[in-house]
Amino acid sequence: MRLVILGGPGAGKGTQGQRLCHALNIPCIATGQVFRTAIAEKTPLGCKAAPYVERGDLVPDELAIEFMRDRLSQTDTSNGWLLDGYPRTAFQAEELNFFVGGSRPKARLGDLARCPGGSDDGTIAGSIAR
Repeated sequence: MRLVILGGPGAGKGTQGQRLCHALNIPCIATGQVFRTAIAEKTPLGCKAAPYVERGDLVPDELAIEFMRDRLSQTDTSNGWLLDGYPRTAFQAEELNFFVGGSRPKARLGDLARCPGGSDDGTIAGSIAR
């Protein structure tokens, strides 16, 4: 299963993403963590991204796309993944769609997860269990 979780800061992407990944046994791939790890390990991509991250700037699309292609090609993603913080632009979304073979989403979890008047936690968990 391939999932993308979108939302503003503090919306609960990380919390819900971790729960989904645990329930589905897939890796949660947070773009910021991918960048920080590559920078700390001084990989070639990390060295290219470091100046942007250190200035607090967004990593350019082309570089972010390279990072995600590399990360999504690793063996732990063979049964699926959840992306947190990516794509952040229309160009990145188009490139992601191209990279994964242009598959159309089967369901929008955000539509399944709406729970009027309260927390979405139970609704999301119930939707996954179905």
